[in-house]
Amino acid sequence: MNEISNKLKDYRIHALASFVGEMVPLMEAEGFSFSDFLLALSNWAESHPQWEKSAFYLEQAANPPKDQPDQKPEVQ
Repeated sequence: MNEISNKLKDYRIHALASFVGEMVPLMEAEGFSFSDFLLALSNWAESHPQWEKSAFYLEQAANPPKDQPDQKPEVQ
């Protein structure tokens, strides 16, 4: 049963990633940036107690420090 559950979770994450992959270019075409998306998600998270801690990290991602060069995370 655990294997089926893991496969369903993987499928849902893949579907969500596909949805975001299609939504972001549409938002950019309307003049929104990815940072705008992260800030909107952060605002939403702040109003939901179970996600409130995530809001901080979303805000940090949306507003990276200007004095540090962009660093891409290592892909594993």
